Amino acid sequence: DVKEAVKWFIRAADLGVVEAQAIVGTMYAQGKGVPQNYAEAMKWFQRAADQDNVEAQLNLGILYESGHVGKPDYAAAHKWYRTAAMRNQPEAQMRLATLYTEGRGVAKDLNEAAKWNRMAADSGDTTAQVKIGFAHLNGQGVPQNFVEARKWFAKAAEKGDAAAKFNIGTMHEN
Repeated sequence: DVKEAVKWFIRAADLGVVEAQAIVGTMYAQGKGVPQNYAEAMKWFQRAADQDNVEAQLNLGILYESGHVGKPDYAAAHKWYRTAAMRNQPEAQMRLATLYTEGRGVAKDLNEAAKWNRMAADSGDTTAQVKIGFAHLNGQGVPQNFVEARKWFAKAAEKGDAAAKFNIGTMHEN
């Protein structure tokens, strides 16, 4: 019973259990067992993030970037993505890379974007492996290197990534 679970998670969260705070934030963000409420989600994520919960830090970044609670705040998103990324959270690393690629909340910096995508790729994230493959293919933030591009596409393709397989095919065609 999800509603019963929420009740107990909230009790634990009120007592300062960090994992429960992050879970309650997620439940409010998703509307799972409670009405969807991004402001309430943010409150719980903030509590957990302030206590170094990496998933809450990522989720705070997502809420700030999305604008679900007011206007998008890319500087705040950057702060929380970076905090989580420094703790090796692959999705935070990729989202941080996207902010640098698009110049949202930070100066556009393809070198910095490639650095963060590479970290996520090194952790085995297939989306990041494709992104760093593209970076090498096009010389964006890293030297253009077709061998390196193919290597990253192959890593993602081995895990079944369709885009990576397509890119390897395209490389062989050209």
